[in-house]
Amino acid sequence: MKKFTLLSLVLVLTLGMFAQMNNRAVTTQKFQKKEKADWVQRYDNKADADQALKAYGDIYFEDDFSTGSVGNMPTGWTTVDVDDAGNDFVWEWTTTGTTGQYGSAPFESTSAANGWLMLDSDGYGQGSYDALVSSPTYDLTGKPYVAVKFEEYYRRWGNEATNPYGGIPTYLGVVINGVDTTEIELHSDFEVSDGTANPENVMVNVSLVAGNEANVQFYFRIKGLWDYWWHIDDFKLIEGAGNDLEIKETYALSVYQFGTQGFNWFGYYSQLP
Repeated sequence: MKKFTLLSLVLVLTLGMFAQMNNRAVTTQKFQKKEKADWVQRYDNKADADQALKAYGDIYFEDDFSTGSVGNMPTGWTTVDVDDAGNDFVWEWTTTGTTGQYGSAPFESTSAANGWLMLDSDGYGQGSYDALVSSPTYDLTGKPYVAVKFEEYYRRWGNEATNPYGGIPTYLGVVINGVDTTEIELHSDFEVSDGTANPENVMVNVSLVAGNEANVQFYFRIKGLWDYWWHIDDFKLIEGAGNDLEIKETYALSVYQFGTQGFNWFGYYSQLP
C-alpha cells in the first residue's frame, strides 16, 4: 500500500510539472566565438549602441577630429590615394559635407559640430580611387581585448560594370609594426544604392590582431569609381569583450498540452550579454 501511495504521489507531481510547462517553450542555444566575418557589429541608433557598450570596458583612446581644419587633417591622421590612375581623390576634414550632385544630408554624428572625415566620391565625380585615411600609432600593450568604435554615414552606388574594383569595397585596416596588415570589409552585404543610418554606430572587435600590440595603426579604405560618400566621426578604441560570443543557432522544442491532447510550438527569445 505504501508503495502504491508513493507511486501515485510521484505521478501527480509529474503531471503537475507538465501542466505548469503548458505555456513554456524549452530552448537551447548554440554559442560559438565569432569568426573574422562576424567581427563587425552595427547599431542604427545611439540608444542601441549605448546599451551594447554597457558590456564593454574602458575607452583607451578617442578622437572626435576637432583638431582638423579646412585643408588639414586632424592631428596624427594622414590620407593618400594609392590608385594607379593618379586622380588623388583623398579623404578630407569637413564641417559642411558633400558637394556632388547627389550630396548627402548633413552628418548627424555626436560631435559633427567640430568636424569629421569624409570621402566625397560624388563630389570628385568620374575617376577611380583607392583612398586611405590612417590613424596615429597606438600602444596597446597590456590591453588584450580591443574594439574599434566609430560613427559613420555611408551610401554605396556600386557600378560593378565600370568599377575596376568590382563594387565599392570598404575596409577597416589594422597594421602592426608598420608591416603586418589585416583588412576587415565593412559593407560586404550592401547592394546597389544601399546606405547606413545617419549616423550608424559600428563596433569591430580587433582583439585577435591588435590585442597587446605595442605599435598599432588603423585606417579606413574605400576603393571605387564615382560613388556616393563615406563619413566617419567619433573614433574610439575601447576595451573589447574577453569572450565575444554570439548565438548562431536557436532551437525551440514543443511542449505536450494535456488539455488539447497534442504538441504545440511556443515562441522563444534569445539574448546576447
